[in-house]
Amino acid sequence: MPALANKQINSAFTVLDLEADGDLDLVTLQDGFGGGRNTVLVGDGSGGFVDNPGAYWAFVDNPPRLDFDADSLDFDNDGTPDVVVLGPQQNPGEVHARLLRNDGSSLVPTAPDGAAFTPGPELAASFGVAVADFDHDLRPDLAVAVRDPEATNAVLFAGPDVPEDITPPRVGMLAPLPDVVEPGSEVRVRVRVDDGRTPARWHDFFHDLALPTYNLVHSLGIAHLRRLPYVEFAFDLEDPALLDAMPDAGPFKHIVPGEWYGESLWRIRFSVDPQWSVDHEFFVWRVCAIDAAGSRGCSAAAQATLADAPVNECGNGVLDRGEACDDALDPLCDGCKLTCGDGLCIAPEDPGNCPEDCPGCDDDGTCEPGEDATCCDCMNCGVCGDGVCQTNLETAIDCAEDCSACGDGICDTLEDGTTCALDCFVCGDGICQGAESLDDCPWDCSICGDCVCHGNEDPDNCWFDCGEGCGEPTHGAWCGDNFCEPSEMGSCIEDCGACGDGVCNPGERDACPEDCGVCGDCVCDPAETPGLCPEDCTGMCGGDGSATTGPEPDAVDDGLACSCRDTPSGAGGLAFGLTLLLARRRRGDRSDMS
Repeated sequence: MPALANKQINSAFTVLDLEADGDLDLVTLQDGFGGGRNTVLVGDGSGGFVDNPGAYWAFVDNPPRLDFDADSLDFDNDGTPDVVVLGPQQNPGEVHARLLRNDGSSLVPTAPDGAAFTPGPELAASFGVAVADFDHDLRPDLAVAVRDPEATNAVLFAGPDVPEDITPPRVGMLAPLPDVVEPGSEVRVRVRVDDGRTPARWHDFFHDLALPTYNLVHSLGIAHLRRLPYVEFAFDLEDPALLDAMPDAGPFKHIVPGEWYGESLWRIRFSVDPQWSVDHEFFVWRVCAIDAAGSRGCSAAAQATLADAPVNECGNGVLDRGEACDDALDPLCDGCKLTCGDGLCIAPEDPGNCPEDCPGCDDDGTCEPGEDATCCDCMNCGVCGDGVCQTNLETAIDCAEDCSACGDGICDTLEDGTTCALDCFVCGDGICQGAESLDDCPWDCSICGDCVCHGNEDPDNCWFDCGEGCGEPTHGAWCGDNFCEPSEMGSCIEDCGACGDGVCNPGERDACPEDCGVCGDCVCDPAETPGLCPEDCTGMCGGDGSATTGPEPDAVDDGLACSCRDTPSGAGGLAFGLTLLLARRRRGDRSDMS
């Protein structure tokens, strides 16, 4: 735009409303005519600017300076912003920190050359300035940023010659409430409010410790306890002036805190309670603000009429004002309000008639309304290691722990000895498989025939290792080893036989005469020898001195010396042991191939 043309060097600018007409203006630094001078740009209200109209900042009062910052304040309480401008001193005796008072049509130096401050090293090297009442004496103070190794940042406190702030905040442009407000609707006010400078700052407004105790329509954003611009209203006031007389803490005044949204702009919004229309006809309202010095400024009071609350005819089949639905046959219409969309999946809502509230388990990683603990979205699912293979999030490549296949040598969470015996072998199941070996699972991987009685081998399933197939038994005697121990007599027919079987088994000599005969009966039975029964076997019996002999004893084991188990029962035991060995080796072969 023309007013900004040829302004190529600008060290800073300040936004303010010099003329208090609601249109924003600019003060820019070091871009004025001749170099080093400053500029006033007056806004026309349409986004355009006029460069220093009527010599708003006169040439003689605007000498070339190395100015770096400016701020505004209402120094003389006339409702228009004044300007403080400063920068580092270039020449000895040079006035560089100045206060220019604004009368609404021009900036006028407070003293010759605008020298309003006592010279000091802070001001001689100043680069930034901010205005605030630091000591709560109702007078503006200056915070000065210094850029010099020999000087420090400083706060310049206002002296007694600086006027106290007695000017209330300015309530300017206003977008008001509608004349008639609907119950249940949200209404808002937009307004420009400042305390004589732009942009507005929170510390410009009153710090009110009692703010939370007021009759607030809503209490959003009041933790700072600043009385930011607000709407106050009361119901059914015939005289609007009564609103001003009501105390802020009174029961009949309602206060709605405002929100800042840039520059000096504020929005104040609230919902119209339908009950208001039942109890009242209208309310009187205005916008107010209280500055840090405690001065209150308000807009003119206005009236808003409350529209009649809709007649409650829910269930008549007619969609009246304020009703979201009115269908008695619609299961999702409860009290003329739609339950679908409230974020709760409650019967009769289901994924079919209300996917908005009941989306079901869609495995999208977000726990949504309608999803519960049965959905992985609402559990710790989709995380590698949780035992669940989320196919839309995990693969066997990036999460083998959850998603790997049977046969990879890893017994995953989803696998067990039934679903994947190859990976999830069970030591002790009798099958040597997977990673099982003789070292870590001899119960399954022992080899019958290696002359070592391993794991679950015993004389019954591997006589060769655990019997005498490899020599002496490794585990002592047992029933079936073809050797009749005294403890087995009468309890192990396989080794000791039974009385009446026609064989004189060990231990039957005296107990079973029908198998072993009777010494002295003149019959040399197979179990008798000349040494054991000379009466029958040496010719001492009978008239002729001879003995009757039974079968030749060389086909039986006399039990005195030979331990070769040459009886028929011994041969049977050896054959049984070999049969088990063969069966065991075949099972081992099948395991190795599986």
